[in-house]
Amino acid sequence: MRAEKAGSNFEQIFDGEDLSTFAAGRLELPNGTIVIDVTERSELREARGRLTELAIQLGREDEATRALLVLAKSRISTTRAAQELEDVRSVLRPELAGRLFLATLNGEEIGGEYPKEAFDWIQRLAQGCMRTSTIKTSGRVSQKQIQSILAERHLAGLGPITMGRLAEATGASRPTTIAAIADLEQRGLLYRTDGGVVLHGLTQEIIQRFAIDHSRTRKTVRYADPSGMARSPAEMVNRLAKLQAEALDHIAISGVYGARILRPNLDILGSPRLDLCVFNGDIRFLKAMDAGLQPTTDPGRISLAVHFTKDIRPAAEAGRSRLAPASILDCLADLVQLNLQAQALDFASRSAAAARVRQ
Repeated sequence: MRAEKAGSNFEQIFDGEDLSTFAAGRLELPNGTIVIDVTERSELREARGRLTELAIQLGREDEATRALLVLAKSRISTTRAAQELEDVRSVLRPELAGRLFLATLNGEEIGGEYPKEAFDWIQRLAQGCMRTSTIKTSGRVSQKQIQSILAERHLAGLGPITMGRLAEATGASRPTTIAAIADLEQRGLLYRTDGGVVLHGLTQEIIQRFAIDHSRTRKTVRYADPSGMARSPAEMVNRLAKLQAEALDHIAISGVYGARILRPNLDILGSPRLDLCVFNGDIRFLKAMDAGLQPTTDPGRISLAVHFTKDIRPAAEAGRSRLAPASILDCLADLVQLNLQAQALDFASRSAAAARVRQ
C-alpha cells in the first residue's frame, strides 16, 4: 500500500495492514502536495537518512510542495526529533528547509512539526498504529491477561482449572502462567485444589480493581462524527444487530449497553457513547454502522469507543449469538471510565453475588 493512495483507499491502510509496507507517497491537498514517508524504525540515523532523501526529492518538486517524515511508534523524544530536524534543515537552502517536516507518533500522542493541513491524516495514522500494534501483539499473553481470564472464569461460576489447561486456553507460556498464579496466591486471591487453581474472596472492590487492570491491557480508539450528525448509541446498537447477521463474532458490546445485557436490572439509563470490544483488529464494519465516524481525541465529542483487546470470556460465554456482551471486566472497566461510579459498584456487586450463587 503506497501512501499516495491514501486519499481514496485510506480505510484499507487501517484495516490491519502492517505499517512497514508503507513507501514514500504523496498527499494531494488544495494548497499543494505533501510528499510523505512513514517508518516504524526509531533510529536517529534512519530518521536523518530519510529526511535527507526527502530534501533531495523536494529539490525536484515545485515550490508549493512540502515533505513530511512520520516516525510511527517512535521511541525518539519530541525534543530529540526536533533537534534532528533542525540539524538537517541547517544544511539546506532556506527555500527547502522551511518545507521539510518531521512528526512523531507515540500511541495517540502526535509530536514534532508538521503542516497543519496534514493533522487529520496523521491522527488517523496514529489510530492505525495503535490498532496494528494490537494485532501484532494479540498472540502474546501477559500476566495481567491471565489474571483477567481467571477472574472472568470466577465470575462465570466456573470451577478450578489446571495450570496446563490454563496455559493451553490462554496461549500463555508456562513461566508467564506460573508468575501470574504466584502473584494472585501471594495476594490471597487464589488457592490450589486437586482440580487446579481457583480464585476466591473477590469483593466488589477487588473485582473493580481487576477491571481497571484489564483496561490497561486494551488499546482504545475513540470516534465522533465531525458533522455532529452521528447516530445515537441506541441507533448504532440497532444497526449493529442487523450487521451481526453477517457473523461478526469478533465484536462484543461493552460499556453501559453490555452491562445491561449482562445485568438487566442494573439501574442505569442510556449512555453518551457506545463501547465495543474488537478481538481481531477488523473494523470494516464501522462504515456500515455509521459512515460519518472519524477518530477523535476530543473527550466531549465521543459517540463510539472501540477497545482492541483479547477476548477473556470463557468459551461458552464467547459463543453467544447476536449482540453478545463483552466480558464482565470489560463492561465494568467502561463504567469506571465513564465515571459512573455508583453504577460500577452496583454492577460489580451484582456480578460477585451471581458468581457466589453459581458456585
